[in-house]
Amino acid sequence: MTVQDKQIVSYHEAGHALVGMKLEAASKVQKVTIIPRGNAGGYTIMTPKDESNFSSKEDLYASITGYLGGRAAEQIMFGKSKITTGAHDDLDKATSIAKRMVTSFGMSSLGLTKYITMNDDAYGQTKGSYSDDVAAKIDAEISKMLDKCFEKAIEIITANKAELELIAESLRVLETITAEQIDYIDKEMKLPAEVLEEKERHAREEEKRAKGEILEIEPDKPVDDSSKDKDKTDEK
Repeated sequence: MTVQDKQIVSYHEAGHALVGMKLEAASKVQKVTIIPRGNAGGYTIMTPKDESNFSSKEDLYASITGYLGGRAAEQIMFGKSKITTGAHDDLDKATSIAKRMVTSFGMSSLGLTKYITMNDDAYGQTKGSYSDDVAAKIDAEISKMLDKCFEKAIEIITANKAELELIAESLRVLETITAEQIDYIDKEMKLPAEVLEEKERHAREEEKRAKGEILEIEPDKPVDDSSKDKDKTDEK
């Protein structure tokens, strides 16, 4: 991961974590990391604050807002023209929740009509039996929900930008931070001791390197035996 990528991912994941901490209905942030996994540059692990078989409208809005926190952080820190593709999976999940709120849960201004039936769900249908006019209204309602939640994410991060910086810096230093460290940042508004210790260790190493006390040794290059093998083949 390049230095630039590390900076982008640190703010992106910090955005998810910050929104999760500031929304009462959001799940609890357990761990945040910028260590890549699969196609993701990093990830934030969140778990429900209480055990329940149901999700309220407030809960679902909080989930959407949390998923959009990464994109919101990128936009605030780097500008609209510098947002990245890092939010592709977040947008997919946020859109999926909003669509179900509109088409299955009766949680929009379109009313209580269930546009995707249980049979549609069972067969993996993503579009119910409705007209193009209704489809356009559903799309507009989903877009309105996403815009509302994105505005909320922007509002939260803008109001807590100093905390965003602390979380992002902690991620760049440690790469992974725990719920305890996140809670410490939220309560004390300063870097955890582990971050400060790692920064000091890194500074000492840089000082030694500058003085020539730490030598950069390149690993031995593997021996290329292809020419020898070719010679043997020619001998045959």
